[in-house]
Amino acid sequence: MQDGRFFLETLSELRERTLSTASEYDVLKASGLLRLLLVERFAQKVSQDVGMPLIFRAAQQAEIERPAEGVLMDVNWLELDPRHISPGHERVELTLEQFLTRPLMRLFDEDFTVQNVIRVAANGLGGVHRGKITISFDKRLAKRTEGSIVSDALNDELHLVVSQIRQIAMATREACDPLRAVLSNRSL
Repeated sequence: MQDGRFFLETLSELRERTLSTASEYDVLKASGLLRLLLVERFAQKVSQDVGMPLIFRAAQQAEIERPAEGVLMDVNWLELDPRHISPGHERVELTLEQFLTRPLMRLFDEDFTVQNVIRVAANGLGGVHRGKITISFDKRLAKRTEGSIVSDALNDELHLVVSQIRQIAMATREACDPLRAVLSNRSL
């Protein structure tokens, strides 16, 4: 299968697995698609092949504040959703590398990024593998979020890391949409 066709099929599956009606299992499985597209740089390869930049849009990130005594977590995942810009924040454009290294949360005084979240969900929680986290920093994220259930932007109760996967997927789909449009118009 050609890269262009594979890219389009991957985006289609990512969309299906992260719809508002998708189960937690489907959202978790989407982390494997995000790992391929972002961490393994497949979206960037397709972007270069097409000759279009891969641009992520998100809210300008507020600095993650040091947690107050007794507060262990600060989560900035809503700033990834390009449709929800909080008052006082501007929309910014990010490269893939900037997007992957964007801090999403601080737990126990450590910042965890988009890339950490994808790797934990894909390699540890079952998106691709279950219990195969090899990077010690990612192991700490998995351990510190174990059993953490939150209501995400769609008011679903999901594991903290899985809820962020849905937000990462929304931002990724928007970033890849111009590529999708160009490739869809080509006969692949």
